[in-house]
Amino acid sequence: MLAPVIVVRLLRPRNRESLDGFVIGALGALTFTAAATFSRFAPQFAAGMVSRDPPMAGLMVAAGIRGVAASLTAAAVGGLIGAALWFHRPPNEAHRHPGYVRMILAMAVLAIYAGLGLADVARLPKLVHLALYLVITVVALITLRLGLQVALLHDAQDEILSDEPMLCPHCNHVVPDMAFCTCCGVATQASSRSSRATRRSARPVRIDTTTDDS
Repeated sequence: MLAPVIVVRLLRPRNRESLDGFVIGALGALTFTAAATFSRFAPQFAAGMVSRDPPMAGLMVAAGIRGVAASLTAAAVGGLIGAALWFHRPPNEAHRHPGYVRMILAMAVLAIYAGLGLADVARLPKLVHLALYLVITVVALITLRLGLQVALLHDAQDEILSDEPMLCPHCNHVVPDMAFCTCCGVATQASSRSSRATRRSARPVRIDTTTDDS
């Protein structure tokens, strides 16, 4: 599941931003999970369901685990690993706690998948099994939210020009050129590098709309 993001990272991409790693890791994890699900249920395409009248509860549990919980958990975990691999501090903070963020994210991933492993080996009722999977999924999403916030707060940013105006593509407000939009709070790195370069090369210009009645 983590092979794609690790291979891309070993190729040493020139530009490293945590959100790039998140996208690559989440995409690789979702693709792997989809392939694993198709492989698991492939025999049913040829032979059909073994039971002529399968219980609806069993089908709902399988759909909830394989279609929702497993997919979201894999995307969150893959995104966390990708963000950790792409994370790097700015030069002036490179000496502060090297690998600290990566260690926290790695421990969170191990804890999440340890929980999934225990849920699979434990002989639990189906609905309890589904509920446990959903709880782990919520924990994974919250961990992803916190991990991305930490990564964006401490990741190397573009040159900050707080005295220059810049159009935020998320809220369409003209705000200072900073790491986060002062109006909606979205990270500047959430937009592509080409978008940031274009908006910085053509900055908003104040226009005086007042008229002289004299």
